[in-house]
Amino acid sequence: MKLDGLPYSRQSEPKDQGAAVYFNYKNEQKVIACDSFDRIACNIWAIGLTIEAMRGMERWGCSEILTKAFTGFTALPENTRKNWWQILNINQNATHDEIKTAYRKLVKIYHPDVYGNDTEFKKIKWAYEQSRKH
Repeated sequence: MKLDGLPYSRQSEPKDQGAAVYFNYKNEQKVIACDSFDRIACNIWAIGLTIEAMRGMERWGCSEILTKAFTGFTALPENTRKNWWQILNINQNATHDEIKTAYRKLVKIYHPDVYGNDTEFKKIKWAYEQSRKH
């Protein structure tokens, strides 16, 4: 992008204006994504400001807060996207109550606050969000 936020070529901006920055933090892949604005440059600018604020937290001695904040930015590996019902170990036609019960059961096991697996927790959370859309 040029300084005015437009692409270097004469191509128009893509339809999806969202931006994502992938990086490694303490040997784990993380992602910060933003699609709040209607221009890619604005979304990238917002991500930059977010990173600047997080770096400030680390400089000011709040690195533990920073570590906890990055829990929400864990990037899912590309090949882990199964169907939501497979991740929750339920039937595709399960009722809302069955879905909620399965979700709560898995969260109790995999939530990072109870020393669970952060990657699995992210998959479970994604699956529950997908189930609510259907």
